[in-house]
Amino acid sequence: MALTTDVNLKTVGKVADKVYYYRDGDLITRPYFIPVQPGTPSQLTWWAKFRNGVTAWQALSPAQKTVLNRRSLPLQMSGFNLFMREYLNA
Repeated sequence: MALTTDVNLKTVGKVADKVYYYRDGDLITRPYFIPVQPGTPSQLTWWAKFRNGVTAWQALSPAQKTVLNRRSLPLQMSGFNLFMREYLNA
């Protein structure tokens, strides 16, 4: 896939070995890299807690999700993000 400057497209994502995204209205390009994930015991514990939080969110009723979505509006985040923040900080 080739990028062109002739057309005003908001292209984002990975193309070949580059990543394209917008920050403050400017197109940013950086090299693509695979992050190192050493899998330390504390990291594995945190990933398990995060995974359990996602499962807990998925188990909520639509009414419970609606309440969280409303509570999250003044914080400018999604109900899911609010739920995960509270779950992970509990």
